[in-house]
Amino acid sequence: MPPAQELHTPRARLREVRLDDAEALLDIYGHPEGVRYLGRPPQTLEQVQTRLRRMREDIDRGEAAFWVLTDPGADRALAYLGFFRWDAPHQTAELGYVLAPARWGRGMMREVLPVLVRHGFEVLGLHRMEARIEPANVASIKLVERLGFKQEAALRDRTLHADGRRENLLLFGLLRPEFQEHGTR
Repeated sequence: MPPAQELHTPRARLREVRLDDAEALLDIYGHPEGVRYLGRPPQTLEQVQTRLRRMREDIDRGEAAFWVLTDPGADRALAYLGFFRWDAPHQTAELGYVLAPARWGRGMMREVLPVLVRHGFEVLGLHRMEARIEPANVASIKLVERLGFKQEAALRDRTLHADGRRENLLLFGLLRPEFQEHGTR
């Protein structure tokens, strides 16, 4: 897979992930609110660096495509988003995204995800995208539904939290023809 193409919206730039983004991404992964719906406790800088190295390896093998979101003309990562669990023979991948809590409620993901989803279908050749979301993450559910994703299943007790609590995940799916028909309302 070629390097991630830089993408733009009026208020954001999506650029390729770099290992030196770890410190900025600690604003998400090291923050209790930032990881609230990820099923894991806040992480250290070393853990975020390890995560980025592993994601970089997945990208290099053609098994993922990730970007960081920055303000236009800036370089500091404010979000981490892209496609993983890539099943190339079946043209399927999972969409994932996290945004720094300081940027919540400003419509950033609502602005950038239609661009990213279109890129996944039209440039990366995906036929199907999936998103797994905790039922309590109402904002994320509304976001994917606005893109045309449909809830397909409830994955019972799918996530095990550090405190021993189990959480369901909702599985949403979107097919290329549905996105083309649905557009970006």
